Amino acid sequence: EMEEADRTMMETSSLLTCSSTKDCSKASYCTVSSSDEDGSSSSSAVCAGNVCVCPRSHYHLALDESIEAVPNNSTGRYRVKDDDEGVSAMYTEPYWSSTVGVRVYRDAGDRTGTWALGAGLVVAIVAFASTWSLKNKLKKEKLY
Repeated sequence: EMEEADRTMMETSSLLTCSSTKDCSKASYCTVSSSDEDGSSSSSAVCAGNVCVCPRSHYHLALDESIEAVPNNSTGRYRVKDDDEGVSAMYTEPYWSSTVGVRVYRDAGDRTGTWALGAGLVVAIVAFASTWSLKNKLKKEKLY
């Protein structure tokens, strides 16, 4: 749910147009509310769909509390902490490459779903009618 300040901001400001993220450096509507654990902040706008938008993602280390990164070793090396006692479920998110990105698509509107549903119904009705007709013809020829 959006906060009142976000709603007011969206109503009073228009989004800047862009062709790359560099064009979004002048976007003043992305404010810093907090900083990441490493002290960096991710408040600059990014270009998505030719408009500058505020990023809402947050980087976090997605490891079980009993798994820790091995110090002074290569990336992707972990070990189970000595004090685990076997209580943890040992979960982790997959190790993603740093080049993995995200695509943001604009809302296509309400009609797209309606057209897809209508097309699906037409295909289903035609398939049912064709099957029923073929079955009746085969019964008439005593092949079914």
